[in-house]
Amino acid sequence: MSEIDRFNHGPDGDRAALIVSLDRRMDTGVAQECVEIAVSMREEGRNVVGVDLCGDPTAGDMTLFAQYFSQAKDAGLGVTLHIAETVSNSPSETLHLLSFTPNRLGHATFLDDEAKAIVLRDKICIEICLTSNLL
Repeated sequence: MSEIDRFNHGPDGDRAALIVSLDRRMDTGVAQECVEIAVSMREEGRNVVGVDLCGDPTAGDMTLFAQYFSQAKDAGLGVTLHIAETVSNSPSETLHLLSFTPNRLGHATFLDDEAKAIVLRDKICIEICLTSNLL
């Protein structure tokens, strides 16, 4: 974290911040601990800006993660979700994850029309890397 602090207010305008990742393969206890640490660090004035859902896009029960993203948002943290990364990701899971009101999406390569409409309506930023999904 000291490197992030060092670049928080660099002389040339460089900024660095921490996004804490929740891996889809984590159990709920570990996910809870990660969010609690992120919130605690933010409250201490550390430059923690959000939490992220990452990991194997076909793993985990995403219904169990809703409370952690809600807790992060309530604490003022941003939420990034890696969703619809493969053709195996179901539209229902994608819609469920979009209901968490993310600030940013990772990949979102395989959104269906309903999900696209939500992304456009809510003006959600998408970080996309087609090669990591398609190759």
